[in-house]
Amino acid sequence: VPQHRTCRDRRDSGSRPRFNARGSLPFYRLHCLGSARLPCARGMCAPDRLEEPPNLTECQSERSRHERPFLMNSICSSSTSGSLLVSGASGALARQVIELLLRYRPHQPIIATTRQPHKLEDLAARGVSVRFADFDQPDSLDVAIKGASRMLLVSTNTQGVPPRRSTQHGNAIEAAWRCGVQHLVYTSFATAGAAQPSPIAVDHAATERKLRQGQTGFSILRNAIYAELLLATLPLACRSGQLPCAQGRGRMTLVARADCAAAAAAALVDGFDGRRV
Repeated sequence: VPQHRTCRDRRDSGSRPRFNARGSLPFYRLHCLGSARLPCARGMCAPDRLEEPPNLTECQSERSRHERPFLMNSICSSSTSGSLLVSGASGALARQVIELLLRYRPHQPIIATTRQPHKLEDLAARGVSVRFADFDQPDSLDVAIKGASRMLLVSTNTQGVPPRRSTQHGNAIEAAWRCGVQHLVYTSFATAGAAQPSPIAVDHAATERKLRQGQTGFSILRNAIYAELLLATLPLACRSGQLPCAQGRGRMTLVARADCAAAAAAALVDGFDGRRV
């Protein structure tokens, strides 16, 4: 049963979000709760901007440039040669990976695959080889992947028909094997390695098994749930004064998409040729 916590338009001078006896969360503290869960370089939301949630994605990106020096150094210092391929390049995670590669490895060839090449004309203008690829169309994949030495396989967001996503990933992996890709980096899910994976992780577990069937090296990145997904709930909460939650005592680990992008970029270029999770 959903639990509704009512937040009122008042402020709490405490340093941490606190509920009163009726479970009410002050409206201003709602913004601070968001900032606390998603670290913000600019601090808490200013009192005169109560009606507008803070741009946490922008703040997080600002702060992240100072908090991941070891990953940035890894991306810059790697001696990996050959073309790097990033799949799903129209998506948010893949786009951030490509931006990191362009910034820190401007002279290395980059291949970006997508079902909608027209959306990546700006990347093509910056020297990225943009190619059409549809994991539901295996015949399109060999041409798209040809020439890549290392490949980032960003998991698709296909849902509703459980076997479809694992089939899509399998098509991409088999094409990478045929094209001689030396190393595959895959964005899996945190619980994919559990004895009984959660429903959202079943397809990821199947993809990991597929990777182990081949001879090619791989890096499996078990990402947690993106913290940015919480931002979708904030505008409604700010307008309605309610923060609906059916989570009960359940807990989840959150991670910033920018952190996952930096880790993926580092794994893609670090030259590792074995197998790791």
